[in-house]
Amino acid sequence: HFFKSITFDNGKEFAGWREIANQFDLHTYFAEVGAPNQRGLNENNNGLLRRDGLTKQLDFRNLPDEFVHQTYKLSPF
Repeated sequence: HFFKSITFDNGKEFAGWREIANQFDLHTYFAEVGAPNQRGLNENNNGLLRRDGLTKQLDFRNLPDEFVHQTYKLSPF
């Protein structure tokens, strides 16, 4: 597997963390509440997306696949 671990925050979208960890054989970590510095790469990517006009209220499930792929291609990672 490409990833060996994953760090979750405390959002409800990660309620199924066990299934994700088991499916991909990952070590899991949980960021402390109010500690975005523990997920620096995630926060940086969110900032880049927000800079380009995506609001915090945007439901990412409604984005067209082409937009997601184009954004991924522009990512420095």
